[in-house]
Amino acid sequence: MVLDSIKAHAAVVGVAEGGGEEPFNEVDLSADLPATRAAGAIFEEFVLGHAKQIDTLAVAKEFYRTHDDKYDFLVMFTDWIVDLQGGFAFHQGLQNLTFGLGNRAVFDASFVGGSAGELESILMMNRIGLYWPDAKKLENPPIKKFRFSGGAAANGPPGPRQVTNRARQAGTLNGDFGAFGPYTLGLNSAMSIMAQEAGHRWLAFPLIMHPTTGFSTNSWDLLGRANAHWSFFFNVTVPYSQFGGDPRASSEEGNAIRDLGLESPFCPDLEAGGTVDDPIVRREGASAFQMEPDELIDGFTLLDQYMMGLIEPGVVGEFWYVDNPTRRTGQSLQFAAGFGAQDDFLFCGDKVELTLNDIWAVNDHFGGGFPNNGPRFFLDRNNRDQDNNLVRVFDKLGDEFDQVGGVGANVQDVKTMAFILIVETDPGKKSSAVKQVNTFRETWEVYGNGPATAGLGRFDTSLNPEIY
Repeated sequence: MVLDSIKAHAAVVGVAEGGGEEPFNEVDLSADLPATRAAGAIFEEFVLGHAKQIDTLAVAKEFYRTHDDKYDFLVMFTDWIVDLQGGFAFHQGLQNLTFGLGNRAVFDASFVGGSAGELESILMMNRIGLYWPDAKKLENPPIKKFRFSGGAAANGPPGPRQVTNRARQAGTLNGDFGAFGPYTLGLNSAMSIMAQEAGHRWLAFPLIMHPTTGFSTNSWDLLGRANAHWSFFFNVTVPYSQFGGDPRASSEEGNAIRDLGLESPFCPDLEAGGTVDDPIVRREGASAFQMEPDELIDGFTLLDQYMMGLIEPGVVGEFWYVDNPTRRTGQSLQFAAGFGAQDDFLFCGDKVELTLNDIWAVNDHFGGGFPNNGPRFFLDRNNRDQDNNLVRVFDKLGDEFDQVGGVGANVQDVKTMAFILIVETDPGKKSSAVKQVNTFRETWEVYGNGPATAGLGRFDTSLNPEIY
């Protein structure tokens, strides 16, 4: 078949035995033929532009050829510019045996990554050269002013497109995203990006029973981007004791928010006839709020830590978000719920105070038939049928679950992580890239088990063999 043109972004051309039979032989059809190959698949991938894509599941299966199936996370980097379909990094969930996380199903698809039931998540962290090689800068990168509108943006002076007063210089671009030079991911560091992707194993999914409207559209109010991150209007201030210094918002997005109270002149009562110029009359219950002026993104809140199984529910206490967010002119800001953290932003709205009971009440509302929004616990990973599928063990009448360790924390096992570098054929790049991945790994283990989780993290990044 000969085609004059094609509009596809990417294509694979070749022959395959079918049925997923291996080996997979990627070749250059213009240079590597004729050749003799083992049965399986012979193909070449074509991608519009210069960036190559990556098959994370194929990488996982290749990893298991030389390593035991004992890792909960596979953390992958490349040493070349990789096409992640517009994303910077991503979490690929393959297994969740934990009830009580919210709008997150209980499932086991670890087999698609070549695991027999251990693998929970794959993290694709992009090209290792995007990050600083210096461990200190991975956690505390330089803070500067940038001009950007979201995503991985290039450096620039403050200007009309600036959406924050400052940002962290996360590393340098070398043709990635079509740009060169320093870039920012807003208020994130490399470690907070890693924390977000690792945190997606448990976060952020819970629905709520709204104190006044019950189970309604407001039940999703804690959630922002893709209903898998915290809302822009959710106060997710990380306890000061974890990092000290500047206020920190959760790595799972949201903001560190100040409640300026009902008496602030910033929020006039427009509904009752007030104006911006005459903000004396107020809408009852409305308050002014401000994102912390020196806010950064780092680590996990007490609610995060509970969802991760690190603390008991009684430790979480109260948390709050802002409902009906508006500008001071009365224009709705609800569209911004999926935005990333932004420092020093003023807005108006109604404070809604919650506890874990407001999350668990969703399960009660459905007569116990919504366990993903009930108290946290997880199933025994050995509880499988003869086909190695997860058995959801609960009695439809009594809701009796097969639990491990009961409700609450101290039931999570150590989370083992294998850090994987996928390299091209250039041997000159390999040693420096391996060293940089190792620096990233060591920094994450200190950060993830230290300030990010108040010293409660249980991430083990040791690998045997270390290099294959």
